[in-house]
Amino acid sequence: MKEELVSFETSHLAKEKGFSIPVCNWYHHANPSTSYLGETYSEPFDTNSHEVHNYSAPSQTILQKWLRETHEIHIEIIHFTNQPMDEEMWKDCYQVFVDSEGLHPYHKTYEKALEMGLYEALKLIK
Repeated sequence: MKEELVSFETSHLAKEKGFSIPVCNWYHHANPSTSYLGETYSEPFDTNSHEVHNYSAPSQTILQKWLRETHEIHIEIIHFTNQPMDEEMWKDCYQVFVDSEGLHPYHKTYEKALEMGLYEALKLIK
């Protein structure tokens, strides 16, 4: 099993909001049309404090813990099964809650729901 890294968009917003925990992965983004996951550092490094065009790429778990412990923002993912089917909902789906507020739409995977929750939680930081 492998830890899921946050997307470039989420890592960019996390840097803007002060995320500075050393991690082994990073994104490079020199202009609006390009961004890519860089090589993995052998030791955790705080890319956000040292590089202008590089962004720390933490795992979803690390960023979720930072939001909870540093900003007291809680993200909860609820798994629904055998719900009424329509075009917006699947038989098995996940919904994300940030500080008890439900966010839509529903997602097919836990990781996609968590990614949305992380991004929305970061937007709450002033």
